[in-house]
Amino acid sequence: MNLKIPATFEQRPYAAKHFAAIVSHVRDYHPFYRRWLADAGEVPIMDRQTFMAHNDEILNGHEVTCTTSGSSGHKVRVHQSAERVSLHQKDGAMFARWLGGYLPVTILVNPSSSGEGQSNFDIRMPLDEQLQLIQRRYRELGAVALTTYPGNAEILARTILEQGWDMSHIQRLGLYGESYEEHQAVYIRQAFPAAKIWTTYSSMEFGYISLMCPHQPSFQHLMAHRLGVEILDENDQPCPDGVRGRVVITDYFNRRCPFIRYDIGDFAVRGDCPCGKIALPALSQVQGRVMGSLIHRSGEYLNAFRVLMAIRDLPGVRRYQVVQEALESFVIKIECEDGVDADALNLKARALLALQDFLAYAPDEMRVDFVEEIPCGENGKYQYSICQVKK
Repeated sequence: MNLKIPATFEQRPYAAKHFAAIVSHVRDYHPFYRRWLADAGEVPIMDRQTFMAHNDEILNGHEVTCTTSGSSGHKVRVHQSAERVSLHQKDGAMFARWLGGYLPVTILVNPSSSGEGQSNFDIRMPLDEQLQLIQRRYRELGAVALTTYPGNAEILARTILEQGWDMSHIQRLGLYGESYEEHQAVYIRQAFPAAKIWTTYSSMEFGYISLMCPHQPSFQHLMAHRLGVEILDENDQPCPDGVRGRVVITDYFNRRCPFIRYDIGDFAVRGDCPCGKIALPALSQVQGRVMGSLIHRSGEYLNAFRVLMAIRDLPGVRRYQVVQEALESFVIKIECEDGVDADALNLKARALLALQDFLAYAPDEMRVDFVEEIPCGENGKYQYSICQVKK
């Protein structure tokens, strides 16, 4: 049976060819997709929940090399071969050339995604240690670039502005892994006045999905040589340029753990980048996950990453959110996996202990609310943490 090429790819020979090739391969060699596509006139869209339900079958005996954060409520287990990882790394090298070459850098990220290297450091270290590290690496190694998540950069920026740190030596600031919001940019631009800011859109499933245009920074060029990216409306039809839609991705080259017409849970807007210099299609807007921050009773901003990851890793947790309603008042919302007995797993006590350990004190009020659903925001993702305290 010949499957229909998605409308997004019909007039794009490269995309149509590679989409047909990956579909043909999995129909012949992958047990799950052979069944999934058996009676299909066209390749159906697969959401994360469906992928999760068949995750073991899709892995098809291959080891798990990475796991997603669960920002849409589902933690996807992924296999990436060394060959597939090298394609992602080549895109990173290409992006470095766009920006003018590599610079000595300090990288503050999740240790599970930071990889090997002397430039990578654990984002969970206290803020003052992060700032001291940035300054020390500049003095000793000439590190004039910084890479981290937008949420962490915002907290660093607020602290820099409040305490009067001088970060004028930072020439390049890389932000990835989360949405970069305008309210964050207000602080970040002030705190890093000499930095050229770059952003990317990426995921654990696909690596780089798009890279910021160095000539028109409001646009992101899609990695269309590796990925088939569709922006679809509620009827699964392609959105015209300028119209927000769901991001659906096909990986042309991951044949061991295939992602074919996979709804990643993000929203984006396609646009025609006016740079005229990079022959790749583009997005004019991307809406993804937001990490958020909390405030210590001392008034210090806290990167909530450590406590959020601790709650995420508790057994039986599907979604999770920490809400700081007042300086001394916290609510942990937990949405459990189907059939989970929260009492049997002692989830309430363990979640509260994780929060108290993170804060290094017991706030006046803290509770756990088990809820049926933690709603997503307009961007299709929910905030891991929400701080309602005004400083």
